[in-house]
Amino acid sequence: ISTDTEPLVISVRSDGSTFIEEKAINIDELGDKVRGIRLANPKLPVYVRGDRAADYGFVIRVMAALQRSGVDRVGLITELPE
Repeated sequence: ISTDTEPLVISVRSDGSTFIEEKAINIDELGDKVRGIRLANPKLPVYVRGDRAADYGFVIRVMAALQRSGVDRVGLITELPE
């Protein structure tokens, strides 16, 4: 992984909404969109950021969609507790 490549960040909010960077996306469209982005940059790192109150099962659905789209490694962005 190149250190000068900004990762692709998928965010999951507590209300179940999903975003690629800051753009809202339906989970059913997530895999196709990420596949297209990664075709241009196959080594692009992908991270998932979930709100603290986000449903864990929904985060897993997002990660499964990413895996089906060909992302073999997904990082998690976490915040340290205060």
